[in-house]
Amino acid sequence: MSSTVVIYLDFERDDIDDIDVYEYLNELMDNNDLEWEIGTTCRII
Repeated sequence: MSSTVVIYLDFERDDIDDIDVYEYLNELMDNNDLEWEIGTTCRII
């Protein structure tokens, strides 16, 4: 069994890199602005 987490982030520019994403996620977590919910999904094949 495996799990997949998908996070959608909006940036105001197109030229982002891994560091931008990492820093943005860290900022969200540091400010307690990142919320999540764990649930179940089903895969349709």
